[in-house]
Amino acid sequence: MKRSMESCNAAGGVGSRGKRECALPFLLAGAVILAVVGNTWAAPAPKCAEAIRYHADAKVFVIQTQNSTYAIERNEAGVLNNTYWGPRIERVEDLPVGEENRFNRALIRQDEKNHIRAEYVGWGGWFYGEPALKATFADGTRSLKLAYRDHNITTDDKSQTLQVSLVDPCFPIEVRLHYRIYSGLDLVDRWAVVTNKGKEPITLESVQSATWHVPRNRDYRLTHLSGDWGREHRIEHVDLTQTAIRLGSRTGLSGPHANPFFALDLEGKATEESGQVWFGALHWSGNWKIVVEKNNFGQTRVTGGIEDFDFSWHLKPGDAFTTPVFTGGYTAHGFGAMSRMFHRYQRAHLMRPNKANRPVPLIYNSWFAVNSLGGHPDEPTMTRIAQQAADVGIELFVMDSGWEKKLGDWTPHAERFPNGLKPLVDRVHKLGMKFGIWVELENAHPDSDLCREHPDWVMQSPKRAQTGDQRGDLLLNLARDDVRDHMLAAMDRLLRDNAIDYLKLDMNRYVSEPAWPQVPLAQQKEFWVRYVRNLYYIFETLQNRFPEVIFENCAAGGARIDLGMARIFERVNRSDNQDPLDMPALHEGYSYVYLPGTAGGGGHIGVTPNFVNKRITPLRYRGHVAMLGSCSVSLALDRCTPEEMAELKKYVALYKELCGIIHNGDLYRLRSPRLNSYSAFEYVSEDKERAVLIILGKNMQRAEEPYPTLPRIQLSGLKPDWLYSVEGGKRMSGEGLMNAGIGFRLTGDYDSRVIRIKRVHEKPSDKGNQR
Repeated sequence: MKRSMESCNAAGGVGSRGKRECALPFLLAGAVILAVVGNTWAAPAPKCAEAIRYHADAKVFVIQTQNSTYAIERNEAGVLNNTYWGPRIERVEDLPVGEENRFNRALIRQDEKNHIRAEYVGWGGWFYGEPALKATFADGTRSLKLAYRDHNITTDDKSQTLQVSLVDPCFPIEVRLHYRIYSGLDLVDRWAVVTNKGKEPITLESVQSATWHVPRNRDYRLTHLSGDWGREHRIEHVDLTQTAIRLGSRTGLSGPHANPFFALDLEGKATEESGQVWFGALHWSGNWKIVVEKNNFGQTRVTGGIEDFDFSWHLKPGDAFTTPVFTGGYTAHGFGAMSRMFHRYQRAHLMRPNKANRPVPLIYNSWFAVNSLGGHPDEPTMTRIAQQAADVGIELFVMDSGWEKKLGDWTPHAERFPNGLKPLVDRVHKLGMKFGIWVELENAHPDSDLCREHPDWVMQSPKRAQTGDQRGDLLLNLARDDVRDHMLAAMDRLLRDNAIDYLKLDMNRYVSEPAWPQVPLAQQKEFWVRYVRNLYYIFETLQNRFPEVIFENCAAGGARIDLGMARIFERVNRSDNQDPLDMPALHEGYSYVYLPGTAGGGGHIGVTPNFVNKRITPLRYRGHVAMLGSCSVSLALDRCTPEEMAELKKYVALYKELCGIIHNGDLYRLRSPRLNSYSAFEYVSEDKERAVLIILGKNMQRAEEPYPTLPRIQLSGLKPDWLYSVEGGKRMSGEGLMNAGIGFRLTGDYDSRVIRIKRVHEKPSDKGNQR
């Protein structure tokens, strides 16, 4: 169901001619209610759970989410200004509408743009901050003035969307801004569509998704995620001064040195569970930027979208350019509430409905048992390992690289798999497991059939060859539609002909020497965007053709993790780092934005010593760490002792028991591994009936304090008046668990606990400790 709720234009006003219109799409299941209220502001409308309204008399759009308000004012010049973003305000007359004009009238006349909290600024005039749009017209004009033309509000079963059209009075360009909200989430999806309405091409030099503004003349702390290979998702804090901070990536991937996410908390006071936080994340998997500015007027603003370095877009007459989505949100309850909002959003609105609430099966990956020991997968070896994996209780057997003829030729290696892949796949299925396989579509070996038959598919300029990666492999130009179609056909055959259940996409290099000599010079810098769009096209098409296949996003670990990939991949290689002591910190940063249950990679129950730093850790610790996300096993099973195999089976069974809570529950980061000698993560089921507490020690045993006394851990997210049983302890009410907490001991560097908590269906007793 989709319905247009209102349409208006600058000359004729709002659809109901001067009345306030309120669309209430979420109050009743299956119902859409339209309330029309008089324009007398004295009597506020009934509270809407989530709604978008336009107040014609004040020329204000009010976007109400469950607990926040986002308000946009149309000023006298037709410019859209953000007038408020923060805790929910019911009365429109309480919003600071028009205050910028009243308090800074002289300033506005001298500097007509720099003061403005403009929603989408075109570069030009007296504006010198980060523009949302920069364009060059056919006559050489390079400035823009965007003003309101019209708007409409539409509603469907899950969301409501405001579209506002901006135009330039002198040139035929239209910018259509989109704002979308969802039931139960204090989030706004924003994106822009730029259309050439004229008869001559327009060159877009920068086209951002959105600009966000937080309350003016306040001090903020910026939080972002930095990293590198093996140490992704590091949480960084920076106090803002009058400056501009640029976050971004120019590697062709969205990471791992930065992640397309930001958070601003007021005066640096926010914690996990308290404090005001404004935040956002881009849905884009290529070059991106987020610019955080605090200007000379005390205004902090955040502009983000596609990186405009080495970018331009030749917008032909009649064509439109759509930016990626930039999702923003507000919470008064700290970084933990921010994360849980992102997690619910991904399950409800990004992931495929048939997979959103389905945990990833327990995986065995062959890399460390075969490739890391100098071998290559072949049919006898894989058949033997598959039998061992089935005996342990593995649910999904994944064969990693080396099965292919050559990188770029996605057919089986003739000597290693003389009968093709089907006999191995059939054997794995008979053992009761699903079968998965590794691919790396974007690169090719110089000696591959693909490179010999299509040398022009390799990205290189006529006079400068491409620099190969450490393996000598070359990057293909996936911006080309023929390369896209070839790879899509190859993956379709691979999945269809072999009944494969799981596809792991890898990407082990960055873009170098970008070139596309086969297209006109004016279009060559479109490469960066067309590349990502074609990658999306391949996997969106595969998702539609193979709705039950599970897709994993791996890029040398966590080099391409973002909300764009979250739409089309159900599992993520969080990191290649196999040191279990590093994994809690990796998980803490990853879970700031991304769904914890999708986190694989660094969640292996892997070999020891690990290959990153040769640290030796007990199997118990590795097993408990792997419970944090999507658990996988990568041990060389034929080298395990009978005792190790028996212990491994316990962790396999534990994950199968807990995976539903880990994937679908709410995560509470109770103790940070960055700030403590141990970490604690709690997962609570949606119905509050069950929870699991995972406590992971590190550097616990010091000479000056051989037996440290640790504070009790207060849980979160439970029902205060329910009674719960605590594994290894007494029964406690939710109130007691969240206030008095749980006592525990850790007696060594790698000691750990997994504590299961379950509701007891009786009333709490005040008669003392119950067992």
